[in-house]
Amino acid sequence: MSDRARGAVRTGWQIVALTALPMLAPPRPTGRGAGRLAAVLPGTAALVLLSRHTRRSRRVIAELEQRCRTDALTGVGNRGAFDDDLRGRLQGIAGRRRHGDPVGVTLVLADIDHFKSYNDRHGHPAGDRALARVARALQLACRSGDGVHRIGGEEFAVVLEADHASSLLIADRIRRLVAASTDDRLTVSLGVATAQHDDAEALLDQADRALYRAKARGRNRIESHRGPLSGVRASTC
Repeated sequence: MSDRARGAVRTGWQIVALTALPMLAPPRPTGRGAGRLAAVLPGTAALVLLSRHTRRSRRVIAELEQRCRTDALTGVGNRGAFDDDLRGRLQGIAGRRRHGDPVGVTLVLADIDHFKSYNDRHGHPAGDRALARVARALQLACRSGDGVHRIGGEEFAVVLEADHASSLLIADRIRRLVAASTDDRLTVSLGVATAQHDDAEALLDQADRALYRAKARGRNRIESHRGPLSGVRASTC
């Protein structure tokens, strides 16, 4: 940290990193110390010094935090938001189980089938629009409190506080809505895993293995970490 940045911290200013936020114009702080504005340091896009005592700066900080957790293309949560969401829900459920609450945490991974070929045929702008449509279909299929995230490329993750059977029904609703929401026959494969413990990495691995089986067995289908499905069709409509 430069001497100027250290001085800003000592005088009661807070530093907010604007990494990956090229479209956001930094506000101009006012009042005492307003002369100490921005410092650009190696390895960061920009730093904005904001008074931590003003209502406006708190609002801007909240906006920055939200933008840092949102996928710019689709408007759903990004990978960082997903990691926090999954771990937070697992920790919360662990405490609730100790008090007799049986609600579980289920992770649904959804991957767009043959998306590279789609991009090659239609071009990247069309691919971006398709990603946004799929994200919207996921949001429509899920409940208001569910966590919907894009975690990389054409892969999405949904974090549910629900038992396994209910989560399979939500996963099937996702699959059907994606197929119905696109005119170009885009489909998704889904892997579903329900937590038996509070290990986020283990749960992610189980859901990923289930997703791999869905891809290997024909795509546009759901697979569960518990094995063959009952009550929800694994194959296409």
